[in-house]
Amino acid sequence: MSTVINKTTSNFAAWKKAVLSADDFWQLSHDELRLAYLASLAHLAANSHNTQPWHFNYDSERNSLKILIETERVLPISDVKGRQAVISLGCALANIEVGLEALQTAFEKQVHLSREQVISNNEPRILVAEYKLLGHKSEAVVSQDVSKMYNAIFSRRVDRGEYDHDRKIDSEVLKKIESMGNISGVKTILINDWGRKVALAELQSQADSFVINNKKFAEELINDWMLENDSLSELGMPGDTFRLNKDQTSKIKLRFKNNLGFESDDATGMVQLGKKGILSCQCVGLLTVEQDNPIEWLNAGITLEKGALLLESEGIAWAVHAGLAEVSQVNMLMLRPIAMTSKRPVVLFRAGYLKNNETRAPHSPRLAFEKVWSQT
Repeated sequence: MSTVINKTTSNFAAWKKAVLSADDFWQLSHDELRLAYLASLAHLAANSHNTQPWHFNYDSERNSLKILIETERVLPISDVKGRQAVISLGCALANIEVGLEALQTAFEKQVHLSREQVISNNEPRILVAEYKLLGHKSEAVVSQDVSKMYNAIFSRRVDRGEYDHDRKIDSEVLKKIESMGNISGVKTILINDWGRKVALAELQSQADSFVINNKKFAEELINDWMLENDSLSELGMPGDTFRLNKDQTSKIKLRFKNNLGFESDDATGMVQLGKKGILSCQCVGLLTVEQDNPIEWLNAGITLEKGALLLESEGIAWAVHAGLAEVSQVNMLMLRPIAMTSKRPVVLFRAGYLKNNETRAPHSPRLAFEKVWSQT
């Protein structure tokens, strides 16, 4: 079994929250507490660059939980349209919905986001969705898959290391992952043949090279969102989540602070990491959308997170490769023909078992819950 790195500083406290059973959940004294618990599950969702671009509001008049985009954390350079931020919000909604099902809870959901919604960090917070609790479905039968996915919310993380190329993923698991793409407008395409994986690995290296050599992209990634491994920051990505040790991370940060950019060896290493990751995985997943708009981005995020939870619950590692979906030149001219689709890929992920000697990456830090929660 792979070793797991768990950090204990205050910026990782969110991951230590007690896991409530359905009985525990329904013994809470008020819906506000129940909705706050569901929001705390959403706060652990996968999200772009660990920007945590969400805010949760308890509306006392409506007795509902409102989920909003915290637009100040939409990345202005690498996420100009807000696509990755909305996908992140979809991941948060998935955690809520898996929790609701596992906790035997009837609910009402209303999506407020529109297909024409403009997502920008110049806008005020944007209301995405709202949940109301309708009661305890005490006789509801919770499937084993849902129970395991609920528990996986607390252990899920991104593992960017190399996977065991020889250890296959059970075909039934892959069928379940594929079926999760049946949300309106979203399709899951799984690629596991060697030829197309080689082509995708080459494209990944091109996309990563584009990002690394684009000064504005690289500065946003390193200066604003990459953290020292022992940082107490609640936002951003510690270097060890990219398989960088303390000295490597510090050197890269210092070079960018002095406006020197990547050293050639560091740039090559980061490009090779993504390429090797795809070549070593058992399967690459692409999420495509019928129309490139916020509603379908949101649905793609729901699909992505539910797939990630299922993989986690089966002991299967996963990682997202944003560059292949976001670098338009690569996406339109080369990625779509390899995927054999005319639809727009908005997420690419890989899945497989970590090698026995590989250490699982740590969680990413989280903002203290009170910073993403309000009552009105």
